[in-house]
Amino acid sequence: MSMFGYNTLGFGSIAGTAPVTLNFASHGSVSGTSATINIGTARSTRMVHLVGLNPYNSSTDESGVTINGSSMVLSSNYTTWFAYLKVPTGTTASVAWNVSATVYVTTFDTVNSGTADSGTGSVNKTYTFLANEGICYWGGTAGVGSANPPTDIALSTNNSGGVNYIFQEGANGGGRTSEVAYSPTSSGANQTFTCTYSGTLKGGSPNRAQIFYVN
Repeated sequence: MSMFGYNTLGFGSIAGTAPVTLNFASHGSVSGTSATINIGTARSTRMVHLVGLNPYNSSTDESGVTINGSSMVLSSNYTTWFAYLKVPTGTTASVAWNVSATVYVTTFDTVNSGTADSGTGSVNKTYTFLANEGICYWGGTAGVGSANPPTDIALSTNNSGGVNYIFQEGANGGGRTSEVAYSPTSSGANQTFTCTYSGTLKGGSPNRAQIFYVN
């Protein structure tokens, strides 16, 4: 028996399931309403996470995202959306969605099938999550402006993983601006993930956050 409570065999091998690690990877982006995406090495613990950025002037909420024909768990507003699903097989996958968008692809490992915590809000919003080993995604949509990167929305955190932007999109022609980021977590303590707005707001200025635990 090891110090962590796992039965060990000769040469240090482990009988049973040892804890997994985050193994986070970014696989770039695709555009349109469907694509074949790279998702890395096949494994039973692989979670595929998508962040969609609709056109700045979109007025249609994303209503459905699939991967290899299976529905992903979706959280959406007019401009940004999150979708995820465990995909244990293959090194590529076919994804499809309804509203033309740029979609950013990341993967990580987890023994769980969904989020540990999540939330949605509008305007200035701070999400407080217990930051066990894992990863948090958060971000939102602001208002009128053409600055790129945007100046009317800011993302911040006190988590040691910092703010790692997936995208920062300034609006053109007075449309919406958006930012989404991720932050690896490991402290085991409550951490905050904040969306702060300034200037002219538009479309309710929605935001969202999700945290996933590895084990």
